[in-house]
Amino acid sequence: MKKSIYAYLGVLMVGACTLPDAKEVNPARLKDAPAYSVSAVGPGTAGKVTTILFGQTTEFDITVVDAPGKIADVTSSISVPDYATSATDGNSLASLVGQETGTAKVILQPMATPADKKDRSFNFVINVMDSQVDIKTGVPAAKTTSITQSIILTAGPCVSDGIKAGNYSIISASGVLDGGGGTYNLDSLIVWNGLYGPPTVAITSTRSGLFTFSDITAQLWPIYYGRASPNASVDLCGTVVTGHTGSLTFSSRLFTVNGTLNSDGTITITWSYVKTSGTTPNPSANGTYTLKKI
Repeated sequence: MKKSIYAYLGVLMVGACTLPDAKEVNPARLKDAPAYSVSAVGPGTAGKVTTILFGQTTEFDITVVDAPGKIADVTSSISVPDYATSATDGNSLASLVGQETGTAKVILQPMATPADKKDRSFNFVINVMDSQVDIKTGVPAAKTTSITQSIILTAGPCVSDGIKAGNYSIISASGVLDGGGGTYNLDSLIVWNGLYGPPTVAITSTRSGLFTFSDITAQLWPIYYGRASPNASVDLCGTVVTGHTGSLTFSSRLFTVNGTLNSDGTITITWSYVKTSGTTPNPSANGTYTLKKI
């Protein structure tokens, strides 16, 4: 009986000697990938969409907040190479390599203004790579984190962001009607709008600096004349509003639009029009109104 026990123990010992190295079965896990943020220096940034004027060199700040595997490199790429070039600033990269936190800069150089002056869009991808190595094999096992920034290139004239998209109430209005039809004010607009109550204007935006009004006449056109709403677009340069070229003609009527973004966030617009064919009424309808975001 004792011999059987000894024999059994011997088998166990032999088996134990043949177990694989624990490091091979459970190799050390790699550290987390780099965590960082990207921000463009200058106007025209809204979340992950950045609007840049053609030819305007733009710097993107890379802020690494955690890189346990220590930073090895920062690179970038452009989905449409004809639209821009990019490069990582060498001095800032040198100070970041080997660190767990820090900053670097990536420089984007957009193309010059094209002859057609039409907007161009592309994805700008920034990659931050660490310097991890597989402990078992000694082979590089770097982890990379990528952030994609949507870029819009525009001829402008500006990329100001002061106007907020949304619905606006009309808090004041005044003007004249076509052909000596008299004057109107906000009370007139409310009466003409009837059961629908005080009229409103919606403002939308497809890029920084460009904003579209659902009705540039503060609803005079549809509720008094029964005409289609002239949903004109405007450019914002700082606090100055001007009509956006190419978006101001409706039913043979060319609008002139000017205005101001006020310090309290309200927007004051002055508009008028002339006919592009036929005779323009004398006077032609025009007005001034102020909007407040609802």
